Amino acid sequence: MEENELAYIYFGRLDQRPSPNPAEIDEISFLNLQELRDFREGHPEQMAPWLRHYVDNHYDQLASSARRLP
Repeated sequence: MEENELAYIYFGRLDQRPSPNPAEIDEISFLNLQELRDFREGHPEQMAPWLRHYVDNHYDQLASSARRLP
């Protein structure tokens, strides 16, 4: 499989549940980074290739960004 797109991961706080386009997104889960890493270990086939890549190769950078949240 090959994907050719820009991948963005955002950190932030919400005051309401997002309502994405159902034609684009089937399900939403809210996980902290450790939960995301654990999910990746247990269910890699359920993650998009780009997200597996970020968890596998950029976890420390993601954790650093998450720690800067207010």
